[in-house]
Amino acid sequence: MKRRIITTLVIVFFVIGCTGAYFLLTSDGEKKVSVYETEVNSKDDCSSYEEYDSARKVCYFECEDEIECEKISALIDKEFKAYMDEYAENQPSDSSDDQPADDREDKNVRAEYSVSTGEKISFAGGQEDEKDQDIWNQIKNISPNDLTNTYIDTFQVFDNTKDDTLAYVSDDNGDGKFEIAINSAQHAMSSSKEQTLTIVHELTHIITLNIDQQGDEGCGGYVSEDGCFPSTSIMGSYVSRFWSADLIAQSKSGDIDYERNKKTYVSEYATTSPEEDIAESFAFYVVNSSSSSQSIAEQKQAFFNDFDDLVSIKKQMRQAVGRVLLRKDK
Repeated sequence: MKRRIITTLVIVFFVIGCTGAYFLLTSDGEKKVSVYETEVNSKDDCSSYEEYDSARKVCYFECEDEIECEKISALIDKEFKAYMDEYAENQPSDSSDDQPADDREDKNVRAEYSVSTGEKISFAGGQEDEKDQDIWNQIKNISPNDLTNTYIDTFQVFDNTKDDTLAYVSDDNGDGKFEIAINSAQHAMSSSKEQTLTIVHELTHIITLNIDQQGDEGCGGYVSEDGCFPSTSIMGSYVSRFWSADLIAQSKSGDIDYERNKKTYVSEYATTSPEEDIAESFAFYVVNSSSSSQSIAEQKQAFFNDFDDLVSIKKQMRQAVGRVLLRKDK
C-alpha cells in the first residue's frame, strides 16, 4: 500500500495512496517532524512500531528526517514479512475445503443466508446474529461483484472453537453455485490479516473450480473430485505446469516436507493438494508486490499474470485488502 503525503501549514496536499504522512513545520517553514499514517480496521492491524488513533482509525509513527522515516518503514516491512512467513507455516495441514458434504454437516451451522444480486444477503434459517453482516461485508468487499453474483448463492456461519477450520466453500448441488461458510468462533479469534487471507483463499477456489472452468468427463486435463479441468483452464494449466502425478500422490499421503520445499510452496497448506496450492499461491499473488520469479513458489504467483481476468481480479481485491495487508508498498 502506498502512503499519502499531506503537507500542513503550507496548504499543499499530495495523494499517492490511501495512507500518508503529515509534515509538521516550524514557523520559518523548516521541516520538523513527519507522521506516517495508515488507515486500518482496528488496533490489531498496527505494527509494533506504530501507535493507534482510535478516532481516525489509523496507525501512525513519527520520524524527524527522511533517514529515520525510511528506517522505521523498513522495520514495519520486516515485521509484515515475518507475519507472512508465520502465516505460511501455521496453516492447518488438513484440507478442509474439499470435505464430503456429510462431514460439513457436523460443523454446527448456526445461520444460513441467501445471497442475491447486488451481493445482498437475506436470513434463511438458524439463529441470526448482527455480527454475521459484518463478516459478509468483509467477503463482499474482497470478492469482485461479478464473481459473487455469478457463483455464490449461500452464506453460512458455523460456530466451533475446537475446529481450526476458518472457512470453506462448496458446490454440493453441482449447479454451479457455491456456498461460502465461515467459522465465526475462529474468525473472531483471528487477526484482520488472517481473516483477509482466508477469504481470498476461499474465493480462489470458486475462481478456479467453478463449473465454467470445467470440461466434460474425460476432458484430458486435471481430474479431481471437483471435476475435469482441461489444459486451457486455470486449474488444468496450473497442474500441468507445477504438479506431476508423483507429486499429487505424495501430497495425498502427506509426504511433501514443506520445511525442505519452501522455495516450491508458499505455505505448508499449499503442499496438501493442487487445489490448496493454487489457492494459497493466488492469495500471496494478491498481497505481494514483488515481481521476482526466481523460485518455483514465485513462478507460481507469476503464473497468474498469463490470465487477464486474474490480473483484473487481483487489482480489485488489492483495493479492498490494501488497508489490512498492503503496507509494504511505499
